Amino acid sequence: MPAVENHIDRIALPRSLVGRRRRTYVCTWKFRMGAIVEFHGDRGMVLQRTRTAMGRELYLIWFRAGDERPYRWVLGSALKHVH
Repeated sequence: MPAVENHIDRIALPRSLVGRRRRTYVCTWKFRMGAIVEFHGDRGMVLQRTRTAMGRELYLIWFRAGDERPYRWVLGSALKHVH
């Protein structure tokens, strides 16, 4: 009786179904959530943050309810800290 080999060198699944190792993405942010920032003389609060495909920081800022555009997406380089 021939020996049955239990070890398979290759995975028999399609590449799309094979789990891949994910990269661990560690970053530091210029502004924290809830921080008060200034954008062209207007003060606002950071509500959400994300990064673009090129790695630039993008923040969702809330200015004030009476403003015609109370929520704006702004690049981090255009914001200043308010102390």
